[in-house]
Amino acid sequence: MCKSLTALIDFIRENDGINDKARLAGVVMESFGLTKDRSVYYCANYAIRFSSSASRNFGNTVLSLSNGM
Repeated sequence: MCKSLTALIDFIRENDGINDKARLAGVVMESFGLTKDRSVYYCANYAIRFSSSASRNFGNTVLSLSNGM
């Protein structure tokens, strides 16, 4: 796994308590210099999309992504 992706994962884990999708996305975008295109944030090494759920069940976005793999 590339170092920048590992740093992203660690950063998100450290900020797990934010509990606000828009705020977390903004902090990540600013900290990692990501570009936003619609609902996807990206750089040269990876792309990320933030989602939230009111329940513990996976949302349709996660299911769609897992079906595409």
